[in-house]
Amino acid sequence: MPETPARGYRHRAKEKLLAQDGESRERLLDALARHRQKLMQLRVRIRTLTGAKNEAIAQAIEDGLRISTVAAAVGESVPRIRSVALSFEDLPQSDATPDEHLHTLQTLALDLQEAVGAKFGIEGQLGVLIGHAYRMGFTNEAHLAGLAGVPPECVRQNVRGLRRNPPI
Repeated sequence: MPETPARGYRHRAKEKLLAQDGESRERLLDALARHRQKLMQLRVRIRTLTGAKNEAIAQAIEDGLRISTVAAAVGESVPRIRSVALSFEDLPQSDATPDEHLHTLQTLALDLQEAVGAKFGIEGQLGVLIGHAYRMGFTNEAHLAGLAGVPPECVRQNVRGLRRNPPI
């Protein structure tokens, strides 16, 4: 039986648990990093698609499409479409037909909805990972927020009511 002078008797199985705990921490860190990267990529994609959609809306309005037609194609309200159209100034006339404009708008709106849905899915998975990390006693909320790439409020919401497991 291994004896340590400072702590007395130490069971060998505890060493295996500590090694497994270190491996699970590394896997959790890797998973958090991958999900943070995916979330950042989706956020950039959403910003890009939103800008392209807004520009396409303004171009369609400039080329003579009715605001109500554009609103129906995109699935947004008429006041929202009007404010987007007014935010762009001096757009040149394009050679696109109304059908081409509508097809472009519908495609952009669909791509944007898919990206937002994927973002919500990643955020849900990230919430589960944050909960696991908190239960393991991995780190504090601010550090978890930094590792996950989410605001601290999101971490607080995910760990509310969870108990930390005591360290081994």
